[in-house]
Amino acid sequence: MEAAMQEDSPGTLEKIEQAALEEFSEKGFLGASLRQIVKQAGVTTGAFYGYFSSKEALFAAIVEPHARALVHLPSSGASKTAVVSGRRHRL
Repeated sequence: MEAAMQEDSPGTLEKIEQAALEEFSEKGFLGASLRQIVKQAGVTTGAFYGYFSSKEALFAAIVEPHARALVHLPSSGASKTAVVSGRRHRL
């Protein structure tokens, strides 16, 4: 019963995100292990799925705020472009 209470604590989401950030930083998206993220966060897989539908969703939750911030950086006069799936796109 104690483990279930711990999983529902306010810090659970932060623990998952911190463990994921470390795992993704160290191993990249493809090499990252959901089992390792859950283990490092100290939560069950069920608790993980209470917050995220997949490893991809977790990665997006971590990366998207930073990507949005980069897109909204002040322009230095140069045209803005981004490379997505190997293709260059004008922003």
